[in-house]
Amino acid sequence: MSTTTTSTAAAAAIDPSQGASQGITEEEAALYDRQIRLWGLDAQQRLRNSRIRVAGLKSPIALELCKNLVLAGIGQLFLMDNRLVEASDLTTLYCCLGDEACVGTKLIEVYKKYLQTLNPRVIIIPEDLATDELQSAHFETAHLTCLVDSTPANIIRVAQCYRDHTVNQEVPRSNDSGSAVPPPNGLLTSGAYGEVGYIFADLHIFTYKRNDPKTTSPPQPKSASPETAQPTNTKVQVTYPALEAVLSRGWSEISERQLKRKLSPVWLAVTVLWQFEMAKESTGLVEESQLGEFKSNWLNERGLPPNYIPDELLGRLRQDWTANPSVPVGAILGGVLAQECIKVVAGNEPALHNVFVFDGEHYLGVTNNV
Repeated sequence: MSTTTTSTAAAAAIDPSQGASQGITEEEAALYDRQIRLWGLDAQQRLRNSRIRVAGLKSPIALELCKNLVLAGIGQLFLMDNRLVEASDLTTLYCCLGDEACVGTKLIEVYKKYLQTLNPRVIIIPEDLATDELQSAHFETAHLTCLVDSTPANIIRVAQCYRDHTVNQEVPRSNDSGSAVPPPNGLLTSGAYGEVGYIFADLHIFTYKRNDPKTTSPPQPKSASPETAQPTNTKVQVTYPALEAVLSRGWSEISERQLKRKLSPVWLAVTVLWQFEMAKESTGLVEESQLGEFKSNWLNERGLPPNYIPDELLGRLRQDWTANPSVPVGAILGGVLAQECIKVVAGNEPALHNVFVFDGEHYLGVTNNV
């Protein structure tokens, strides 16, 4: 089938009752033809009508995320940050790579200018606010919020704001495949410390459409007319734990053999350092002995073996705790994060449940359900 034929058919398939502001135009159908072939017209229309906020733009994770979302054809992208471009950003953010004229300008404006060259159809909305100004009310204006490279205290605060918002929501929090515009869906947080990075997803209650294998009727006599196999679509609802519950969870009921399949030491190492920073009110390089003692006590409280987090891993994280994310690791995490955003909005497949960690030292990415 030619591109022209597919694009025309895709545009014609849109329900006219959706209105011009809701449906995909024929021009957009031609532009996103490859994506429509990949994940379907309904999913692309959901993307077209979605609103996503990215808070925290100093990281290559955020830039890669925004680039992929804009190229995917989302409707609106909110950019939240109040910082200025610094000289160090010229080597880590390709939106201002080597451009000394960008130094001292607002980061949100540099992002906006760059992203609009990639896809002018996407509405870019700058928000000149620090990420610690993100409140429960902000979740009313976006279907998804991505918080990138924030402090542990702010991550936990924003996660609680999101939960407060979901409690007050009157609209059922499901991604109903029959709706053109997805309802508010969740919070994703991501960050990296040198070569080690993570993504945590809290979607509260997420519903997606599962395409079950085609079913056929029992064999019929030759004289009977054959019945066409019909696929069945099943709505699957998944409940996500809050970040606070994940951080305080105990693991004593699970055997060490099961733990190795279920729980990555990388995620635990990140959360240990989060807890250490908040408990000691320290954001700089700490003494190895202090951190080692804290780690042992923390693991013991949660019923985990004292050697579950390798000293080598914790040592690397300790050294890189205040370092900028590695650009290649940031690109990988940003790409994965964008993919998860698309999954959530489209509602055609399971989304991350609920942790992804990446260790660039060993070039290994792991998904955990914690």
